[in-house]
Amino acid sequence: MRVSRLFVRENLTIGETLRLDADRAHYLRSVLRIRAGQICHIFNGRGGAFSATVLAISKRQVLLDLNAFMDDDRESPLQTHLGIGIVRSSAMDESLGHATELGATHITPLQCEYSQLGQRQNTRQRMNRWQQVIISAAEQCGRNQLPELHPITPLDAWYTKAEYRLVAHPGVKGPISRSNTPTSVALAVGPEGGFSAGDLEQLKARGFNSIGLGPRILRTPTAALAMLAVAQSLWGDVDSSRQSRDQSSI
Repeated sequence: MRVSRLFVRENLTIGETLRLDADRAHYLRSVLRIRAGQICHIFNGRGGAFSATVLAISKRQVLLDLNAFMDDDRESPLQTHLGIGIVRSSAMDESLGHATELGATHITPLQCEYSQLGQRQNTRQRMNRWQQVIISAAEQCGRNQLPELHPITPLDAWYTKAEYRLVAHPGVKGPISRSNTPTSVALAVGPEGGFSAGDLEQLKARGFNSIGLGPRILRTPTAALAMLAVAQSLWGDVDSSRQSRDQSSI
């Protein structure tokens, strides 16, 4: 039976009784439908998780007894920084969810020439929404650490120290060499409509290499997923047998 997982921001210690705040209590009670006596897993994004027993649950409070710590490390050895051109709300949510599931360690929403910022939400509301999308994805996929969500950044101000830098661009052909063995990768994915010529020139000047993702045009969420999957397969933890395969290019 699958054990429900819940993210909290508090410091956690074995043996303590944790009282959930109103939002987390509502989620545990009304969404996950946890009952008194049941076990759930609690994590705070700092690594590992705690097994907890629900002591009491009501409309006013939820109390959890933290029983044991589980040092469950599901982080990739590859540090990935995803820079993603801002798109409409639903597509942005989808992109952030995929990125979390595929092990992105840093995510920067990029304001590009073709970005779709909209007017319904201010910057603070967007950031709060995106952070919650990341938390929900981590709860569901088993990650015990959250990707770091950086503030909305103009493309010309985005800086990364990643060893290897790739930008997805339709029409580019050629292999990604396996001779590269980076421990950190920056991946740039454009908004709907892609990166403009000016955007690409800025990225090229900062050491980004253009790669194609096949002959088809991909939506931003799909391109982000594909870029991360390729990076994790080549240098991360998607395929643990990669070292035993030949080192030819793909």
